[in-house]
Amino acid sequence: MKYLLDSGMGDELHQRGFDVPDWKTSIWSVSALIKSPNAVVEIHRDNIKAGCNVIITNNYYVTPNILRREGIESEFENLTRLAVVLAEKSRQGFPEVLIAGSFPPIETNFMPDLTPSNDVLDDYYSNLGSFIQQNVDLIICETMGSIREGINAAKNALEFSDHVWLSWTNKGVSGDTLPSGEKLIDAITEDLGETVDIDVNHYANTLPITAEEYAKEAKIWIDEGAYVVGGCCTTRPEHIKRIADELKQ
Repeated sequence: MKYLLDSGMGDELHQRGFDVPDWKTSIWSVSALIKSPNAVVEIHRDNIKAGCNVIITNNYYVTPNILRREGIESEFENLTRLAVVLAEKSRQGFPEVLIAGSFPPIETNFMPDLTPSNDVLDDYYSNLGSFIQQNVDLIICETMGSIREGINAAKNALEFSDHVWLSWTNKGVSGDTLPSGEKLIDAITEDLGETVDIDVNHYANTLPITAEEYAKEAKIWIDEGAYVVGGCCTTRPEHIKRIADELKQ
């Protein structure tokens, strides 16, 4: 396996006692950028020390639509740039660690029915790309809930980076359907052009699971060909450390 991502940010902030409001109705982890930026750096660094070699910028909820919940949509650029600066600060002393700039869904990712028109998406992702392109090693289009937004994000990201990862979120026990109701296999096989390399990428957003249990699952993914593995909500730096330790064996 080539890349080990970091663990979740929002849930980890909550676990450490920071005020992280409900993700469904608030600006969620953005509150840490505003109130506790050093906590973001600490979590990035703890993941690096745990063994990850890719950290994702903490701008997952820094979108105009979500910032509008608190009337701070005008801070879109400033908060995005801050998230990148904090990632850069975290990486100091670890030159081998890559920074992945987050291209998140414009709305809460489990509600693709709220996704606006392609023109609005183009404007959003184009601005986002211009904010981060000089300071990240790659762009990750995170947890896309519909084929339309995923393809839009990826095509815009390619205007700003030669290295773009596109990930989908799924729902249900079988994991074969996107929140939009579309099939995951249709999303994976969508024509993105000749430069796209389709491979397996896992980073779980799951119910609480021990680091040992998660490492066992991750080992299965890796054995099946995944070369990008990491964590999302409910995973912590110790989950990443356990996977890193497993890979050393």
